[in-house]
Amino acid sequence: MIDTCVMADIERGVLDPRRLAPYDPAMSVLTLGALLTGLAKAKTKAEREQRTRRISGLVRLVPVLDFSLRTAVAYAMLNAAALSKGREGQRSDMLIAASAMEHGAFLLTKDKGFDRLRHVSRIKILHPRDL
Repeated sequence: MIDTCVMADIERGVLDPRRLAPYDPAMSVLTLGALLTGLAKAKTKAEREQRTRRISGLVRLVPVLDFSLRTAVAYAMLNAAALSKGREGQRSDMLIAASAMEHGAFLLTKDKGFDRLRHVSRIKILHPRDL
């Protein structure tokens, strides 16, 4: 599962998506929503067209996984565990982590915010430098 910050790097051309092929990459519908928000904020027609091409290419390359009932259950477990430790997590981070848990996937991220979820989940976190 590719986190939003890593997908943004791919979309900007900072990270080559072919490096992800051995990991059977996917992204959360939430991550796609964030990429599309960036597209909607494009200031010029040329920028909008360029971002549309890049995001369309990414969607063809990387499957987008929707949320399910199992995602909701995993999210509830993460949220309850975080709250019991006095740590409120970012909802978007917990939903992405829950989706990764549901699919038994690694989470590819640069976001240190996910570290606080390690103790309450069986999530496996990778950093792009580890690819």
